[in-house]
Amino acid sequence: MINEDSFNTLINQVVYSLDHLLKNKDYSQEVLNYLYLITTGMILTYGDSFVEEIYDTILNTKIIKKPSLVTSLDYYDNPINNNYLYKNVTKKVNTNYLTYEYGILFTEIDNSFIKTLEYLVYSYNKLLFHRKDKVSLKDNLLIQIDKFFHNGYSSLIKKDSLKAIDKVILLLQSEDVIKRILKLKKVNIKNGKFKKALDNLKKIKESEYTIEGLESLVTLFRPIYNAKGMKEIINTHKGVSLLEKEFNRILGRNAYLTLCNSIEFLDKKLSNLENEQDNKYYDFATRYLILRNEFINKFLKLRYT
Repeated sequence: MINEDSFNTLINQVVYSLDHLLKNKDYSQEVLNYLYLITTGMILTYGDSFVEEIYDTILNTKIIKKPSLVTSLDYYDNPINNNYLYKNVTKKVNTNYLTYEYGILFTEIDNSFIKTLEYLVYSYNKLLFHRKDKVSLKDNLLIQIDKFFHNGYSSLIKKDSLKAIDKVILLLQSEDVIKRILKLKKVNIKNGKFKKALDNLKKIKESEYTIEGLESLVTLFRPIYNAKGMKEIINTHKGVSLLEKEFNRILGRNAYLTLCNSIEFLDKKLSNLENEQDNKYYDFATRYLILRNEFINKFLKLRYT
């Protein structure tokens, strides 16, 4: 268990490093306050093996302070349902390889520090685990067309291309990061800048906090994420492949693929229900219970008994 001195040492290192590394970015203190919390929370959640990648993600993601790139197109519902994350495709020098450059639109959500923190944590968390995903030929073409109409940037989350299982995992990880941040309120923090940033969360209780977005699917998968040893599997560089291996080991060949397909189906069904295009609540509830009993509960029973 990390002690108070270690917490303060980490916090001082994060604040000093970000102030130094971002000094030429012209970021406001308001932006830096969020980045202090996010960086510290991620390091506490993912450990030393991710430190370099966490800083790399923060430093190589542009903060867009004004919504001048896309005005009327901006929207926000929850951390996974918005178009506040942008990407630009570039070609590496002297190669034919394409890479993404990312930008995050910085805007306060509903005058709420916690809601703003949620979408920033989810966005940086998504980039931490997915920004190095390969650019498909189809995606490349769509980006090139889209960026032509948006001054060099392409909206990334008009329709989230990630699988539903990936979004669920990212939400649970993001919730964990924020809970780690909230736990720091119990520490006697000596760094004035970090303490001021953390004061914005003084009314939020760590024991009662849950993140917004895909609530029913997050609730479904949460018992696995919180089960003994599972975070150590999921929150790694090869987390998804290790999770797939573990599911197939416990439940049999292609069990993880079936789980992913089932969650994908429920996600689409839930979207239709929310958009009032589908009134089949009974069908959704039935499939939800089957998935919970035949995969989630069965996996936990066989792995831990």
